[in-house]
Amino acid sequence: MKTDNQLNNNWRKVASVMYHKPVDSKIFGEVELDVTHLEEYISAPRKIKVNLSFL
Repeated sequence: MKTDNQLNNNWRKVASVMYHKPVDSKIFGEVELDVTHLEEYISAPRKIKVNLSFL
């Protein structure tokens, strides 16, 4: 079993001082989109050496 000194290493001490409670609310999530038609639309100009991309 680890002692308190082993659990409270220097990194944990620094991290606990740097941590602040959040002051603004944030919501993180993800969205899935079907981009099949977009890929087909972009691939047509690529055949004639026009570079297009989407992010």
